[in-house]
Amino acid sequence: MIRTLQSTSEIEASRRSLQRRGLSSLGSAQLLPWQLLYAARFIARPLQVDAIKSWDVDSAIRLIERHVPDRDASILDMGCFNSEVVYALHAAGYRNVHGIDLNPRCEWMPYWHRIQYRTGDLTRSGYSTGTFQAITCLSVVEHGVDVAALAAEARRLLTPGGILVVTTDFDVRGGHSGHAGLTPFGLHWRIFDPTSIRKLISVFASAGLGLLEGGREADLVHDSCPIQWNGERYTFLLLVFRAGAARVS
Repeated sequence: MIRTLQSTSEIEASRRSLQRRGLSSLGSAQLLPWQLLYAARFIARPLQVDAIKSWDVDSAIRLIERHVPDRDASILDMGCFNSEVVYALHAAGYRNVHGIDLNPRCEWMPYWHRIQYRTGDLTRSGYSTGTFQAITCLSVVEHGVDVAALAAEARRLLTPGGILVVTTDFDVRGGHSGHAGLTPFGLHWRIFDPTSIRKLISVFASAGLGLLEGGREADLVHDSCPIQWNGERYTFLLLVFRAGAARVS
């Protein structure tokens, strides 16, 4: 499955959907005590969810609810630091939510009494093989991660038939070079284009993760670039893989 964010109105609609279902953490009173605890622990500004990721989070939650409805299923967020998807999964009633990130402060993120956070390398997570029925990996693969190693680890961690939801930065026009020297969050950053996305899909397929429901070139098309960050304009792309699915040609 391939989906491309088309407009800011989709982001706004996704936020309204999350709010309507009680899954939004934006301005949440329930989140405030945890934010204050984090701020006091690290003498830092409280963590704030990023509204621009509303489409990513809403899409991921809906896909997991559709394909993994069992609220006792084990679900992992790879690159969980300040990721709203773990809070939304918790709010949606999933009782076995995990998160892993290189940033050790992830262990002090909200709901640490219910969500199982771990500091670690996403490509060598330390979890047992076949632990998870679903994995989310939102806005991670564009930041210098070893994609082949990440794909292999995700496949190892998923049960047969489990799903992996990936989102990343994308522009069908290509031509982004000005961001190459930027290191937001201390990490490298790239904006994928059709050629590099096809290569990424091939890497995941080689690891045993095929695109769920296939994918078409038309799915990569977008008429606008609703995201503006670090002087670049682009959009978000969502990819959904299934463990053990047939390789897509």
